[in-house]
Amino acid sequence: GEVMGGLSEQQWRTLLAELQPRFDVSVVAFARDVFDYSYSTWRQNVKTGVHYHDFEAYLRLRNEEELGFSMLSGFRRMRAAGVPLMLVNYDRHRADIVSAFFAATGLPRPLENEVPLVGHRYNPSLTTSETEIVRLVGQQIANASFQRTVVRMLMAREPSERIEGGFYDPDLHRLQLERHGDAIADLNRMLGD
Repeated sequence: GEVMGGLSEQQWRTLLAELQPRFDVSVVAFARDVFDYSYSTWRQNVKTGVHYHDFEAYLRLRNEEELGFSMLSGFRRMRAAGVPLMLVNYDRHRADIVSAFFAATGLPRPLENEVPLVGHRYNPSLTTSETEIVRLVGQQIANASFQRTVVRMLMAREPSERIEGGFYDPDLHRLQLERHGDAIADLNRMLGD
């Protein structure tokens, strides 16, 4: 899971020492564009009530205070700990990350009738406008139950009503590249593509 990127180098070493005598351990990690990842994380955090900052404030907090943990430095810690790491370019395989996972591991992909993997969203995102609604509600009404009700109501709308307009801000992207440029370059070398 995403939480594994937050493990320290020592925690990885301890985990490997525990598992490797009994298992052939490899970690498949999907590397994602830093702006896309940050934007997705921000929307998820608003959706789950972690915070109600706007995206720019979230990025500035994350950059100045290291809000949360950096997945980019997580890859470095894994490599330093000797974790057998298979990196997959998420952006290249976004349409079907399940097949990318099985291809990376060399495992046979289950048949669709055995395990339904296509067309199922296990953690759907709010659209940009829905995220803004939840963010504003959360800032005004400090009630987690009410916030969850608003999220459920928005997510229940018909797909034709939930149009994603997309979002991109070159200045905020540049902020991310400046902050994480060395780690991104290192990760790109690891990906080799």
